[in-house]
Amino acid sequence: MTETAGAFVEETQRKLDQAVKAIHRELDLKDEAKERMIRDVYEQARTEAIQAEQELRDQLEIEMKIARRAAFAPPQVEGADPVSCQQAYSYAYEKIEEERDPNVLMHKLQKAELLNDPFTAKAVLVRGYELGNATIVGRYFDVYPDLRGDYDEFIDKAEAFNAQEKAMSLFSASSRLRPLAHYLA
Repeated sequence: MTETAGAFVEETQRKLDQAVKAIHRELDLKDEAKERMIRDVYEQARTEAIQAEQELRDQLEIEMKIARRAAFAPPQVEGADPVSCQQAYSYAYEKIEEERDPNVLMHKLQKAELLNDPFTAKAVLVRGYELGNATIVGRYFDVYPDLRGDYDEFIDKAEAFNAQEKAMSLFSASSRLRPLAHYLA
């Protein structure tokens, strides 16, 4: 879906208004028939708005997951087997996955830099991210600045997803349409 949920809701609102006006212009329909038609058109518009919002959310979630995989992918060492790289990365992470002390993690990152150990360094990045420690994350990218693009892409996608989630919880697409009572008055 290329347009935002808000733009889609506005367009849906415009179409709903036009449809209701057209129903009101029908002179040979009884008021009960007009009301039933308005209810049907309103429910259809409401359903479309909800579906569009959910489609946008789903697309943002997919994009975020793809970006996260790229940001935290195992380091690739030239000439090394990708499976071996994955195993080395997993092993490095397992050694620090319970560590919560930022000083210990920073020491491990410095040691990984000194020993040219990209697996431990990337594991420290993951752990720093999990702990929400911007200092550790920033230090990793000081050492490996060429890898920052994937991480920034992930953060952008995560922020877009979170903003959509927040918008959906505060103002669902269907609640941004005028209430049905407005059209039945």
